[in-house]
Amino acid sequence: MAAVRRLAVFRAARGMALASCTAAMVSNTLCLDAPPAPTPARRSPCDLSANADELRRYVDILLKDSSLNQKLIPDAVERALYESVTRAVLETTYWLVGKLDGLTFLGVRLDLERMAGLSARELAASKQLSDGRLTEVVVDRILANSTINQGWIPDAVERQLYLNVLRLLFTVLDDVLSSVRLNILGHTLALDWRPGDGMSCSSDQQAPPVDMVVVRRLTDRMLLDHNLAWLPDDIERQLYDNVHKLVLALLNEVMASASLAVGGSVFHVDLTPLAETPASSDSTNLTDIETALLSLRQREVALSASYHKELAQLKHEKMDLKARRARAC
Repeated sequence: MAAVRRLAVFRAARGMALASCTAAMVSNTLCLDAPPAPTPARRSPCDLSANADELRRYVDILLKDSSLNQKLIPDAVERALYESVTRAVLETTYWLVGKLDGLTFLGVRLDLERMAGLSARELAASKQLSDGRLTEVVVDRILANSTINQGWIPDAVERQLYLNVLRLLFTVLDDVLSSVRLNILGHTLALDWRPGDGMSCSSDQQAPPVDMVVVRRLTDRMLLDHNLAWLPDDIERQLYDNVHKLVLALLNEVMASASLAVGGSVFHVDLTPLAETPASSDSTNLTDIETALLSLRQREVALSASYHKELAQLKHEKMDLKARRARAC
């Protein structure tokens, strides 16, 4: 009997151990098969989407210069253009800084952490005007291009507007570069940004190519933010397209004229059109997503405009019926 009892206890213990192992294996299998918890996407430390108010405040500071105001052009058009130009320069600069985020070297990864937001006061601390001769040469060269020159705008007005845009662009570049500081081991590295004589002002120089996809993307976003109801969309788009061509052409010239000297070695920048480089699937997917988002925003604007139009019509009909009822009484 004792032997039988010991055998029963042994079998029970073995069964419990087997059940425990089986449960552990099932639990591990379920954990392995279950999809990992989604991790929130990390926002780029150089994203400017949360700094729209500070960007507008910076534009307000720039527009205090009365020389930027063209009396023959509505203030709403000028402000929309100047705000778009300023955003393009700042986003380009922050995009370049953002390329450092996630960079791997020497077995470690570099993660940028943004400690403060965009500061209009810090940006507007410097006001150093550019060489007027250079801006005039660039504008005259662009106005000589029949695909850019707007026939319905007097050349004097169009020329002054483009000169103001370039002057603003150089001012923003000056403010951005003058605010750069690199702190290492108690030492501060600052950029010495000043006019030089190394860039040619020859009007025979061919303008760099401009990516029309980027131009249209900038104009589409601008029309969503600053669509002027009293100005026909075709004319408004042509004007914004031309200004963005001007800005991108100048940014191309700025980058193409750049050189870096380190320890006696001199590096020059050579711009290659994106169409000539193999496109990655990530960039293609990102472009598709941006296109889809833009399409949704355009539909949203169209639906909103249609809604307000129908609402106004209903209110008008309601007032008309009330007036008829009053006359009938």
